[in-house]
Amino acid sequence: MVAVLGTSGRKHRCLVAPVHILPKGLAVEPIVRVFTRMRRIRTLSAGLAALFLGLNVLSGPISHPAPVFAQNGGDEAENQGDSLPEVPAERLNIDESQYDPPLTDAEKMQQWKRSNGEVKFKTALKAEGLGNADRETITKAVQYYLYSMTVKEERGRLQAIAEKLLDAVNSPRLTTNDARRYANDEIVRIARELLNQPREVRLNALVLAASLMEDPSAEPPRPYAGAIPLFVDVLNDPEQFVDSKIWAVLGLARICRVGIIGVTERNTAAVNLVAALNAPDAAKPENWWYRFRIVYALGDTGLAYNLERQPIVIDALVGVLANRKENWMIRSEAARSVTRIPWQRADSVNVPLVTYLVSQLARDMAAARNANLKAPYWRYCFVQVYLRFKPPGAAERENNLSLLEQVTRPHLASNQPMVQAAYDAVMPVVNSVTGSPLLNPAPTSPDALNALDEWLKDNVPDDRKPTPSSKQVDGSERGASPMADNLRPRQ
Repeated sequence: MVAVLGTSGRKHRCLVAPVHILPKGLAVEPIVRVFTRMRRIRTLSAGLAALFLGLNVLSGPISHPAPVFAQNGGDEAENQGDSLPEVPAERLNIDESQYDPPLTDAEKMQQWKRSNGEVKFKTALKAEGLGNADRETITKAVQYYLYSMTVKEERGRLQAIAEKLLDAVNSPRLTTNDARRYANDEIVRIARELLNQPREVRLNALVLAASLMEDPSAEPPRPYAGAIPLFVDVLNDPEQFVDSKIWAVLGLARICRVGIIGVTERNTAAVNLVAALNAPDAAKPENWWYRFRIVYALGDTGLAYNLERQPIVIDALVGVLANRKENWMIRSEAARSVTRIPWQRADSVNVPLVTYLVSQLARDMAAARNANLKAPYWRYCFVQVYLRFKPPGAAERENNLSLLEQVTRPHLASNQPMVQAAYDAVMPVVNSVTGSPLLNPAPTSPDALNALDEWLKDNVPDDRKPTPSSKQVDGSERGASPMADNLRPRQ
């Protein structure tokens, strides 16, 4: 299947391929993964294609035992992401006097070209030992590319400019490690000069920074961890557009997920992501996609506590999971993330509470779905609930990243019967969604709901603290879990 999707007036050819096949004799159940031609730059349009084109074609109940979801170690969202949202015409004709002026002009750009700047740049990138002349050449080339993005006449070429620079720097064949490290440092340093440029300029600069590679030959390619301070500064800047912050979040998530970084860097990412989740701009209903991305990224930090032994990550995720007025997709993503962070013996995670809240989410969603059967997001949300019990790939299973896998650890083994019982109660509700016809979906049966209600009634946790040092979670409020009418992020 091929979908042509527009982003910022451009079109990308996205290949939509099913990768989730149930065992022989059971229903085929594709979970869509979207690949773009943007060389590892993941697109929001692609993620939405997955939601609407793919997740709505899930059919048939999920089996016992669990099917194999993917062959990439279980990172079910690596091929989803965010790109330039379509910019309304009236926003393209804004008064640019409120932004910094262009950092170059046509004459300076032509001067760089006439001086064979491109040839010199490619030659410098091949240098094994960088000399001062090589460094100066690379700096001038990075300035040429990034500064040209600030010229109004170049706005229609922003993606092409970014991709050309990215292709040169990330090439494992044409660029030495020394040259790549220096070029990455310069891109991140000079990108800061674009953060008060018009919206689409700064956004492309952050897309570029989030796509830099420290080691493109690794599998998966290792992202450039030196961009962490840039992303943190964008998150903490109240003047930045939310879509710019989304790319800062994606950059941090990618670094934490596949980068080789220490606990100090992970702590920096976690602390600032939690702060961003609690900031006023994230709380706005129209910025639900920003919250969604923060919650997703917190699951990639690999931490439940910060370095001061405060349970800020798990508290934030459990708080979102328990918030019965939050967006359904965000709550289901919180369930994903809270079970993906390591639950070490010293963390003393309240397994009964997390299990209860995931099961309660399934019950809440089932009731809301019965009242609104054709909403497009239900399959995604219920599959996320299923995956919290059964992980999608070998890597997650080996690292105990799900409820049933977490409780195989000796210090959590006493919780196994309770988690298994919750899974048995939740699965009929999940299957009532994934096995329901697409065009004429059926409601979840009273029997399935009653069975889950019985489990919830019998397993109300006495302790509402995610960890012994946490504050008590208040999940008692019943209310509609709002879903944005338009699934595109709005600023």
